[in-house]
Amino acid sequence: MPLRARPVLIVTLTALPLIAAAAVVSYVSVSVSDASPAEPVPAAMSLPFDAYELSQFDVHTIEAAQDVLIGACMREQGLTWQSLPAPTAAGTRSPHARRYGIMDAGDAGRYGYHLPSPSPTQARRDAVWAAREKLPATEKLALDGAKGHGGGCRGRARAQVTGKAPQDWLEPLNRYASQTFEAAQRAPEVVAVIREWSACMKEAGYPYPGPFEAVGDGTWWKTQQPSDRERAVARADMRCKQETDLIPIWAEADRRVQLGVLRQHAGEFRRMAEAKKALLDLARDTLRQA
Repeated sequence: MPLRARPVLIVTLTALPLIAAAAVVSYVSVSVSDASPAEPVPAAMSLPFDAYELSQFDVHTIEAAQDVLIGACMREQGLTWQSLPAPTAAGTRSPHARRYGIMDAGDAGRYGYHLPSPSPTQARRDAVWAAREKLPATEKLALDGAKGHGGGCRGRARAQVTGKAPQDWLEPLNRYASQTFEAAQRAPEVVAVIREWSACMKEAGYPYPGPFEAVGDGTWWKTQQPSDRERAVARADMRCKQETDLIPIWAEADRRVQLGVLRQHAGEFRRMAEAKKALLDLARDTLRQA
């Protein structure tokens, strides 16, 4: 059975202002590890592309800058505006915490394959986003204009912050991220270690061909809370990853492939870094001026 590539976060500058914190994303967004020091710690994992991608904290910073401008615009019209909590790096999640399926023994035992409960800060952010979905008609009109997203206070805020930054860097970055992940997944050592992991899981009574088939088992998502079997499978998953060294082997292949692409396209990635800096500088300047 062929291996499946994990979902890759796709972000565009036009979509960015609308991203709720929970959208950073799919299998990637989980809590920082609290596993013992002997176990793999996803939060400590880094990859070469990290310097060019927008972290969860970066997204929160851009959202906060636009939120300041939206709030001022709404108040000018005599309307109230509930602001998002101030961005903070504390409690933001590693972008790699579920890059190879579940990667934290503590999470496996408590949550199975379900995502942990959000941090208090994240819960407050989620509550604000949920409230905005229920705005009265007058507030919605002021926020988005008569033709929906792209107008009103939100459209003006977006144009003032992200609209002044380069617009063409995220699409190629997303493409390279997807291509390199798939290439690393095809590396002989990764194919071999996944085969070893699968054999280990089969011995435990759980015949999954790969980690993504385990985390993606539709059985888990029929309930709000993890079942005892789900937690048992997740614990076996982590034990087999540790016994086979799946995480460090796969991560090293990821790093090697990403570094190769960076060297091959050095000029393009330099422009990506400049574009990211320009975008974040605009957001930070907005927040300072506020």
